Amino acid sequence: MTIHNEYRFLKKIYKDIILGYSYIQSENIYIKHPCEIDLGFIEDLYIQHFNEAKIRGLPDEKEKIKELCEAEIWFEEKEKKIIYNQRQISNLKDTLKKIFIKSQTTSVNNQIKELEKELKEISEEREKLIGTTAEKYANKKSNEMIIYRSFFKDQNLKETLFTEEMFDEMELQDLTKYILIYNKVMENFNQKNLKKIAALPFFLNISFLAEDNIFIFYGKSIIQLSNFQIELFSNGRSYKNVISKGVNPSEEYYDNLDDLVEWYELNKSIKDASEVKFKSKDPDGMTYIGASKEEIKLINKVSNSDEIIDLAKEDKELSMQDLIKLQGL
Repeated sequence: MTIHNEYRFLKKIYKDIILGYSYIQSENIYIKHPCEIDLGFIEDLYIQHFNEAKIRGLPDEKEKIKELCEAEIWFEEKEKKIIYNQRQISNLKDTLKKIFIKSQTTSVNNQIKELEKELKEISEEREKLIGTTAEKYANKKSNEMIIYRSFFKDQNLKETLFTEEMFDEMELQDLTKYILIYNKVMENFNQKNLKKIAALPFFLNISFLAEDNIFIFYGKSIIQLSNFQIELFSNGRSYKNVISKGVNPSEEYYDNLDDLVEWYELNKSIKDASEVKFKSKDPDGMTYIGASKEEIKLINKVSNSDEIIDLAKEDKELSMQDLIKLQGL
């Protein structure tokens, strides 16, 4: 996708976010974007269907795993490995929020990828053995209701596309069709695209006029907003804080929006880290392992500090212990 086409695509997504729905012209249907109330309703349905499955005699995952382990078809060590990898991935993703030197983020991302690869392999093996469970049944039934509650005939989102009777009697082939349409639309509103929109002038210029007031921006209370509307506004607020400090991206960044987002994220992280160091009154100044000369220069500019020291070569691969020490965890 050329940069020109990407701009057009993001403006289209931005329009949909503001409206709170996406229009599919080929089907003449409107798909409502999810909000917290919708997700809460789906959770209610999940609990309802889970209890229904248990009454019908379906085992839950814990029971099924216990059976498999007792039959020595599955092993407790593998179950512990799944839990360990999940926790490590979560911890490393938290670490990513606190670091901004490229060599550090590369190291952490590599560790995450390796753990995710292991997790995927062992989870797929587990999935083949575990079969149908109460959780799977509840997930399937509650996720189907997302389709029922998300498709509308009108732009005011008042008239649902399906009646309850139509939906209950829908053939699997038709249901699959609508699930695929829904998933394809929702893919457009991934975190990467929302950050790109938040970094572009057509959003930031208007956002500045709203003065961090989400009601002024959307004209609705926060509880009525879609998750995409909230996330976009939150990203924009962070990026506004960067340029409000007098630091602006150069024009070259607008030729590659991935680089533009990376610039904002770097500056946001530097700003946050600088404030933490300032509040801690650290007499030794700020230390950033693996920072390149360009990064150190940028850190000095954002943090108004001349005390930043590069303690390692740029190609140093940081261990988990290094990162824990680095963040003071």
